[in-house]
Amino acid sequence: MGRFILRRLVTLVPTMLLASFVVFALLQLIPGDPAVVIAGEYATPERLDAIREQLGLNESFFAQYIHWLVGVLQGDLGTSLLNQGEIVEQITRRMPATLTIVVGALIFSLVIGLPLGVAAARRAERLSDSVITGISTLGVAMPNFWLGMLLVAVFSLKLDWLPATGSVGITENPWQAVQHALLPSIALGAVGAAELARQTRSALIGVLNSDFIRTHRAKGLSENRIMWVHGLRSAGIPIATTFGLLVNRFLGATVVIEAVFGIPGLGSLIVASTFNLDFPVVQGVVLVMVVIVVFVNFLVDLSYRLIDPRIRT
Repeated sequence: MGRFILRRLVTLVPTMLLASFVVFALLQLIPGDPAVVIAGEYATPERLDAIREQLGLNESFFAQYIHWLVGVLQGDLGTSLLNQGEIVEQITRRMPATLTIVVGALIFSLVIGLPLGVAAARRAERLSDSVITGISTLGVAMPNFWLGMLLVAVFSLKLDWLPATGSVGITENPWQAVQHALLPSIALGAVGAAELARQTRSALIGVLNSDFIRTHRAKGLSENRIMWVHGLRSAGIPIATTFGLLVNRFLGATVVIEAVFGIPGLGSLIVASTFNLDFPVVQGVVLVMVVIVVFVNFLVDLSYRLIDPRIRT
């Protein structure tokens, strides 16, 4: 196991280098001059040249990339073009709000989607299976921003049970943090719950028709033990894969969800920085999200070896 982890960590190095290059290269294609953003539209040519020289914008593309990468490896993502603040500090301040709703959405997807998928698989080709499959299909097609606005209208504006906007740090007031994160987590995780239910049902139906499940039934094992212990473990790889992919989807969807609920997270920071042509901030946030996704994929790879012993050989 240790050798496998070491090999996977080694393979992460070129992956991260390629990801950093793509992030840096794509944002260089965005129209706009950072020097104009800093100095203003009516700045003199001398002032613009001085800013370009200060930021290294006169260097070649690869020289700029190497300079930026060296700073990233040292924990320095640069400074904002708009307010000259440290990008690391801005990301650190806003990341807890985003991670709170992403983790909440993952928990919601797992708690709702997994039991629904199991229930549908146990009653395959029956009415309850058709109902669960229909609800899951509707959930996959439902836009999360529309669901978010509907939740706000019902639970915040009409019933006044939960706050409609904003966020509270989990360390400041845990109860208020949960209250603020509940609605955005449901809006974000509804699609994930539907997708997880569909994948769990599909994987379990194939497992429940296999010979080793018939053997367990012949031994007299209870259906619950067969399903939750042996069945889910055998169907665990596609379920773990789906769960890992949800992290990527949820991080991308936070841009919309944070706008609906007025959450000051990484998604809203990307939107504001894009409108202000603050390219270094956008680069820093996207790079942090890429690192999170790559790390989650690494954990998913490790889970494969725990779920299926055959992969270890």
